[in-house]
Amino acid sequence: MADNLKETIYEYAINMAYILNGEEISIDSEAIKSLVIVNDYESTFAPIMYTYISLPVRIYNSMQKERDKGKLLVQIDMMVRGSKSRTTYLKKQLSYFFSNDDYDFASEKYNKKEAYTKDSYRSVYIGLLDTDIINDNNKKIMNNLFKNITHKTILQIYMGHIPIVMEPFDNNPTHDIFYLPPMSGIVSFLQFMNENGSFFNSGYRYYRDYNRAYLLSNKGVAINIKEGIYDVVNLNVEEGADNEVPFVEGQVNDDKNKCYIITLSNNECSIDIDRVSDKVVNEYISIDYMGSKNKITIDNNKGIDTNPKPSLLKYFNGNSNYAKSIAGKYATNDTTFTFQKEGLNGNIICPHKKFMVKNEDAYKDKDGVYLLASKTETFAKYGGDIMRMTMSATFKKVNLLK
Repeated sequence: MADNLKETIYEYAINMAYILNGEEISIDSEAIKSLVIVNDYESTFAPIMYTYISLPVRIYNSMQKERDKGKLLVQIDMMVRGSKSRTTYLKKQLSYFFSNDDYDFASEKYNKKEAYTKDSYRSVYIGLLDTDIINDNNKKIMNNLFKNITHKTILQIYMGHIPIVMEPFDNNPTHDIFYLPPMSGIVSFLQFMNENGSFFNSGYRYYRDYNRAYLLSNKGVAINIKEGIYDVVNLNVEEGADNEVPFVEGQVNDDKNKCYIITLSNNECSIDIDRVSDKVVNEYISIDYMGSKNKITIDNNKGIDTNPKPSLLKYFNGNSNYAKSIAGKYATNDTTFTFQKEGLNGNIICPHKKFMVKNEDAYKDKDGVYLLASKTETFAKYGGDIMRMTMSATFKKVNLLK
């Protein structure tokens, strides 16, 4: 724990409204039992949200009937524990989906002329998606023949409308002629562009959350987006047995060193060392149309008796950096660090931050810079309209190739 620095503990409040044909119907905040936001930065390109909520039967039935037109407005406010001042953490209109088409007309008919009673409510799990992100990803066909144009300029043509945090590229070749075959979807577009002119030598990450998109390398550098939030987050594992390390809620906002500090006990975090990948592949060999070869070796916890296990990549587009890009992404599987923590400001755990892990003695060799791989925020009722958020986050150690 940082000396003479006080932990700040954050709490939340959630409000929802059902929106249909421009009409907004408020939902009692007491009816919102829990809410979960899942960001899987490696396997998906957008977040998904789930809520467990108790709805009046009439609203529930309307939502079932109008699920193609209706929306849920979700507003999450954040506050420092003990303070009455609240700031907006998230405010979004989202499309919703139920696990099945299950109307409850019997309860609605029974209570038609009465005030709602306990029996007039339906407790359900609801999934929530930002369909604007989904639709924007696939809204148009991309196809063109470019002349005398840089790689980055092509990206800006098709992605200029998206608010994005874009790390400066390692490679930005100029193309005399560049053919973009017909395709739809930003995800497919980026994959094609990277194959034909790799953005970063360490591989790339793309994700779009509720506020912005990210196009980043796997180097773990901080990107300052000038929002008054520090760029570095220190994850410090305290020494000692579980019962010897005091439980510390929240985070330290270190204004002097311009960083955040999250103190973790042994039972709040874990570390996993990959000792399998090196036995599957530990070399990438690229070969171009002229027969020229380039070998990239990956040291993922290499054993003493490990023999070379190459993977062959052929490329015929002049992108000699592609093999390094693929190998760089694969190398981040070396070490995984996971924690669970209450009382955090969720805004500080984002892909463009620099995460520095400081382990206990047994894993000191795994100290260093880590990438954010996933983040799950679970909001649960605490008292009144106050909710506490538990964050589960997974990180992967940066392993830069030489």
